[in-house]
Amino acid sequence: MGVRCVLLCGRSGSGKTHLIERLVREFGSRGLRVGVLKHAFHEFEADREGKDTWRFARAGARQVGIASGSLFWTYRSFPEPPPLEALVRYYDGVDILLVEGYKRSPHPKIEVTNGSSAADLECLGDARLLAVAGVKRVDCGVPFFDRDDERGIADFILDTVPERVSTDGGEAPAK
Repeated sequence: MGVRCVLLCGRSGSGKTHLIERLVREFGSRGLRVGVLKHAFHEFEADREGKDTWRFARAGARQVGIASGSLFWTYRSFPEPPPLEALVRYYDGVDILLVEGYKRSPHPKIEVTNGSSAADLECLGDARLLAVAGVKRVDCGVPFFDRDDERGIADFILDTVPERVSTDGGEAPAK
């Protein structure tokens, strides 16, 4: 099964998280199943010190999970930083995967910016840059959206980004 995967890139504080929250709600209101993956540039603790799952991970478990009621949470350690393509397969059952970061990954991207000129963009010149979303219009050769126009951005994603990434780790056929 293919999933639409779109990266939301931009500098820290540009509003990526704000936009992703709005897009999750918008796509959800349309009956679509949405997954989100955030790329962190630093090591982080996925669990609190002293909790059982934290203790299992510290003991050497490569993957730790916890289930309760209708929730299941898991995390897995890798010997080196995994590429985005290796992580997509963990997002089975979603129609759209919104990724915060991974700007060098070969997937369609929308840059989120607080800037007002093309010089403020990190992904300018990247052939996979589909659009820019911001608070001030930026003329840079791709469509521009107001950062709070989640309806317009969602429509654009559905019209522009094909179902190409397979959740089984391979490339799905283009539709």
